[in-house]
Amino acid sequence: MKKVNFSGGEPFIHGGDHLGELVKYCKKDLRLDSVSIVSNGSLIRKSWFRKYGDFLDILAVSCDSFDDDTNERIGRCGESNRGANKHVDKLHQIHSWCKEYRVSFKINTVVNTFNLDEDMSEHIMRLNPMRWKVFQCLLLEGENCGENALRDAEPFYISDEDFQKFLDRHKSVPVLVPESNVSMQNSYLLLDEYVHSLLIPISRYTFIQSCLTVC
Repeated sequence: MKKVNFSGGEPFIHGGDHLGELVKYCKKDLRLDSVSIVSNGSLIRKSWFRKYGDFLDILAVSCDSFDDDTNERIGRCGESNRGANKHVDKLHQIHSWCKEYRVSFKINTVVNTFNLDEDMSEHIMRLNPMRWKVFQCLLLEGENCGENALRDAEPFYISDEDFQKFLDRHKSVPVLVPESNVSMQNSYLLLDEYVHSLLIPISRYTFIQSCLTVC
């Protein structure tokens, strides 16, 4: 293994100290080529960078819209970033910390029903991330759609054609890297909190026995 990525939920809960120790272990002891985190950004503090920034290679911050009303509809607006473009201000603040501590800054966007028609080009160019990863909203049976699903993402789902329209609108952004539902299939090895391996085939997670029991 050469790379590891920590995502959630929100990895920075409880102050991010446990996350920081994992990041430090992966970089300092395992000597992995790349250690990265995906976060919504709301709980990130500069004090975390002071303590653990030297061990982190890439920080990706999720941003599905630069419009407050759209973020509200998507469910991205917590109390810490509600209103007056606080989420955008937080993105710029995190980017400045990344520059200070030599951490590559990335933005992740999931294209869905509510942000489909938004033009994010100007904001992305101003933030100047090293990469803008743009995902198509993915439905997984039992996870975010179907019977016994943990949440319902079907109202967010868009067609391949709509996803392509979003990509075409942002073709002038050189750091854009698209990730359609097809390209997501079995492209990652995911481990949950119980160290189960998760595969993403066409429409649902496939759980594999926990690595802890195998070992």
